Amino acid sequence: RISSILLLLLSVYFGYEGAKDFYAGLRELKVI
Repeated sequence: RISSILLLLLSVYFGYEGAKDFYAGLRELKVI
């Protein structure tokens, strides 16, 4: 049960980081 909570936290953290990188990439494409 603890491992599932840890997995959830990791997925949320990496999902947030991934979204940041995704939006940064979109902005770069628009600039170029």
